[in-house]
Amino acid sequence: MAMYISFPSWIKPEIFSFLPIRWYGLMYILAFATAYLFIVIQAKNGEIALTREDALDLVMWCVVGLILGARLFSVLFYDGTTFYLTHPHLIFWPFRNGKFVGLPGMSYHGGLFGAAVGGWLYSKKKRIPFLEIADTVVYSVPLGYTFGRLGNFINGELFGRVSTKPWAMVFPDAPSFSTNYEWVRR
Repeated sequence: MAMYISFPSWIKPEIFSFLPIRWYGLMYILAFATAYLFIVIQAKNGEIALTREDALDLVMWCVVGLILGARLFSVLFYDGTTFYLTHPHLIFWPFRNGKFVGLPGMSYHGGLFGAAVGGWLYSKKKRIPFLEIADTVVYSVPLGYTFGRLGNFINGELFGRVSTKPWAMVFPDAPSFSTNYEWVRR
């Protein structure tokens, strides 16, 4: 009897095999929709002076900042190749070899930074104190992070540490590393 849980083979990154729509992208959409709903509820309760249209504008500013920041941080800090140094026009191009691939490589830290910049720009445009905007948006961050991690799980990413626990999960398509390396054991 195996002392681990094998990653379910029926879980695939694509929602439909005939459409290039991935669960990870759907998780982003759910996170953005949740953020919008949280802000609308706070506006309705009088916690912030925003209309529904203002709430949508705020979310859009944060979404654009999040996507730009997440992608740029991924390319600048986590991409070990020099591909984008010689092809910077492809950083935000969602096609490779004539096929839609989305925006591969998004950094959580960059997304958080970019969303904060987007919120700050929105606060300057609307002349609302930035900390008031931040207090409004911050409620949606943990749930957005959770949706992102669900997308990572479905993609079979972020494997975690080596474990011998019976509830540990094995990702069969993950790259394997020798446990002779200290960084693998940690």
